[in-house]
Amino acid sequence: MLNVGYISYTAYPCVIAVHAPCMTQKAAPAAINWLPGISGPGLCERLRDFDKTTPILFYSGAAYERDKEQARLAGAQGYLVKPTDGDTLAAEVSRLIAESKVADL
Repeated sequence: MLNVGYISYTAYPCVIAVHAPCMTQKAAPAAINWLPGISGPGLCERLRDFDKTTPILFYSGAAYERDKEQARLAGAQGYLVKPTDGDTLAAEVSRLIAESKVADL
């Protein structure tokens, strides 16, 4: 993602925060559905407890509609099923960041 202007950070196994270097406030955390000790939707709900506005993207191998719906209900704005090419991932992150900037106006 660096080649399209994003930097990604791993903060916990399989939890990634992505942001554009020129943006100091908005990020698009990406979570997957299976984490040690907590589900992806559970992590999303915990993030939403203290941050209602940062966009959250699930990037997961779980392709069932119920998995996608659980993520949405937990507060995610996007869901991509692995494998996804880098251009699609970058486009989705860009979309989420752009939508969050509009919502902040």
